[in-house]
Amino acid sequence: MCFKNLPIDFDANGKAFLKDGAANPYSTAVAEPIGIPKQLDPERIKELVKKNGHDVKDVDFDPVTRVAGALAFHTVTDVKARKVLEARSVATLFRGYEVIMIGRDPRDAIYITSRACGVCGGVHSTCSALAIEMA
Repeated sequence: MCFKNLPIDFDANGKAFLKDGAANPYSTAVAEPIGIPKQLDPERIKELVKKNGHDVKDVDFDPVTRVAGALAFHTVTDVKARKVLEARSVATLFRGYEVIMIGRDPRDAIYITSRACGVCGGVHSTCSALAIEMA
């Protein structure tokens, strides 16, 4: 079974639970970037409009559907000058490849990661093979 390295066990009824000693994946603390606002707030947009004129727009692409809806990017754009003033991207999907691959032969990555997504298996397999070649 390719998921033998996951820190989970099953009870008699087949219900999955974390093994003793495994950290709760939902309790992970995330570091906040220093000096960068969490989101593009209206005050920052007003400041940019005042500085760059009235052609400044807040442009959001959320979700970016070509990546299964797990990516978004937000920009403040000077439309007239065709210039991006601020940009931020967010990727929220965690598939756990790293956890599944712990202790396995690196060549297994080509086969395991290509089956994690029904749409982009070829891309995952190619990236895994290239990563192995570069290692």
